[in-house]
Amino acid sequence: MKKVLFLTPSLGTGGMERMLVLYANLLAENGYDVTVLNFTHDDESMRAAFDPRVHYRNQFMPTPNLWNASRADIFHGNFRLLPWNLWTRLHSPRYLHKKYVTDRYDVEIAFFRGASVKIVSGYPKEDALNTVHLAWVHNDFRLADGYRDSFGSIAAAKKAYAAMDHVVCVSRRAMESFRAVIGETNNCAVQYNLLPVRSIREKAAEPPAVRVPKASFHIALAARLADRAKGQSRLIRIVKRLHDEGEDVSLALIGGGPDEAMLRELIETLNAGAYIAMPGMQSNPYPFVREADLVVCASHYEGFPLTLAEALIIGTPVLSTDCTGPTEVLSDGRYGRIVPDDDEALYQGVRAFLKDPSLKETYRAAGEERAEELDLRHGMEQIERFLTKAKERA
Repeated sequence: MKKVLFLTPSLGTGGMERMLVLYANLLAENGYDVTVLNFTHDDESMRAAFDPRVHYRNQFMPTPNLWNASRADIFHGNFRLLPWNLWTRLHSPRYLHKKYVTDRYDVEIAFFRGASVKIVSGYPKEDALNTVHLAWVHNDFRLADGYRDSFGSIAAAKKAYAAMDHVVCVSRRAMESFRAVIGETNNCAVQYNLLPVRSIREKAAEPPAVRVPKASFHIALAARLADRAKGQSRLIRIVKRLHDEGEDVSLALIGGGPDEAMLRELIETLNAGAYIAMPGMQSNPYPFVREADLVVCASHYEGFPLTLAEALIIGTPVLSTDCTGPTEVLSDGRYGRIVPDDDEALYQGVRAFLKDPSLKETYRAAGEERAEELDLRHGMEQIERFLTKAKERA
């Protein structure tokens, strides 16, 4: 039985974490011995979503008040004296690998940028022949610069990625941006995120956990509440503008995240609470997507936007800004409408759906075709091609 280790800097409620759970469970169901190692606080609902056969470890170590630290803790290093990113930046890959990868694995996967990649790249030379080392790229590196956090330079990051057997990018444009920033590492491949189509449709049929105000035209955006990346604030202003123009429109922002308080304050400032709702983080967001007339991705950057793919599976039409992943998920507009990444274009895109009901039916039908291509049932063969040593580099 092959032993597989996933390393992740978080187990929160984002798209990366959801894909981690899906892939870990898929491998466990197919006979792999899977361990997930997380380095920060985790979300209880995400942790509970793992298959019982998946081993989960949390290595979170807080930065303590040094005055209260015991001598034993100081001697054994049972905490970090520095924040996590600075801690990993100051230590060598070899040291970090030895400290955190305490067992022997056939496959080691850095499932996100930064520290996970640095740790996996520090594998000992004797592991190079037999252990497969992978790194996943989920974002546009030209915009999401978190890869810098654990490395002192781009050269150091490139060396770490080059040490992998495969750098797995979730879209072609994610791969292009990776190469533009990091450089050519000669080990990149593209693997679109895959989804459990039948399970998503079953969950979408359930009633929503809470009710939100719904106008005759209802919009949903399900994403982590991180406005710099996801663009929720501009969609709030667009819905406010349409409402002021006399349109019967409403919006639900599903999710949690660091900008929740700011977004709620914005809704209150605009006096838009009667038609813009924030139901919070939902363990099952799919009923909110099913009840929407339109799902919008207002992001400034994305790797592979899961919420768009899930909307296609559920049968809700989608509109997205042109930002890396969506163009591939929507096949350059075949399966959903794509508009330039600016506020006015997004406003006109939403308004077009509102004014022309035939657009909804056109894209609803197209989405069903795309859903079959994203089905996790067909995914094991695609994933397994990365779990053996590369014979040659592309």
